[in-house]
Amino acid sequence: MKIVKTSSPGRINIIGEHIDYNDGYVLPAAINLGTEITLELNESADSCTFTSRELNEHFTITLKNLEEYTPGWGRYLVGAIKSLGDKKEKLTGFTCEISSKVPLGSGLSSSASLLCSFIGALNELFELGLEKMDIVNAAVNTERKHVGVNCGIMDHFTSVMGKADHAIFLDCLTLEYEYLPLDLSEYELLIINTNVSHSLDTSEYNKRREECGLALLKLKERYAEISNFRDITESQLAACKDILTATEFKRLSHVITETARVIEAKKAIIEKNFVGLGELLFKSHDSLNLDYEVSCEELNFIVERAKTDANILGSRMMGGGFGGCTISIAAKGKSEDFVKELKGAYKSQFGINCTPLSLGIGDGLKVLS
Repeated sequence: MKIVKTSSPGRINIIGEHIDYNDGYVLPAAINLGTEITLELNESADSCTFTSRELNEHFTITLKNLEEYTPGWGRYLVGAIKSLGDKKEKLTGFTCEISSKVPLGSGLSSSASLLCSFIGALNELFELGLEKMDIVNAAVNTERKHVGVNCGIMDHFTSVMGKADHAIFLDCLTLEYEYLPLDLSEYELLIINTNVSHSLDTSEYNKRREECGLALLKLKERYAEISNFRDITESQLAACKDILTATEFKRLSHVITETARVIEAKKAIIEKNFVGLGELLFKSHDSLNLDYEVSCEELNFIVERAKTDANILGSRMMGGGFGGCTISIAAKGKSEDFVKELKGAYKSQFGINCTPLSLGIGDGLKVLS
């Protein structure tokens, strides 16, 4: 029987959080931790069995009845099949084995890693003829229509299009992109997992998008020249305080300033101005915490302690928020004392451990066999 194995990575995002669905720019990079999918044809016309090694769970579906019950993580896989449209008619029975090294709920986009690897494997096994952007779009469509997360495109784009040792400067409005060599010289990225994932993440994520959309509509009514978030200036936003709720004003403040910070961050990386880049990360976190309100006590604790350490140039929450990881720029080889002190203080404060993660910058979706 024919066997296909694929791997697609998780991602970090240097800066540009909650901006991909708001027409902005982002600066993500694929990591060297991913999800491996092994697909093998079986002798059935439409019976498919899925097994997760890490969760030690499995379930079976039939392709002719995709509405039957599946476990929580199975929604992603069944939704991915649905997102193939007419191409799913080419599918026959198969077994699927999943093995992921991306920590769940960590803000490293384990869901995009799973989806892109699975859709890529289906593409290879059944010769569906999907291009890379077709895989990206199918993965995004899966999360939006079949999982219920009104996400942007950054995670899935990065998981498929990532390039080793490079960040991606992605225009989420036009999907134009540029690879930036990620050579931090005497500095390095420090990723710390809070090991918490608050239950508000999905509902609040969708709520933030709705709040931004309503605020944009109000500004469009006042300014004919505004067609998307990128058209809004800070002066226009300030002039619209009278028609925006306090919450809407804060949400748009983050969108406008974070988009500008991504552009500055790109310049800082090119010019190797890592002190400036670190300052942008601190400002980004403050905006995410105070204006977008997606941080949490654990994330704030780590960032505030980073602000007191001379070897940390900048730090911020990363991902959807309400838990997950922080990303920091640290002096190479000099973060050990900070991490040791942080671990003790964090455990004392919250009763759980925070975990530094050793990550490299890797390639996007690969067909392994």
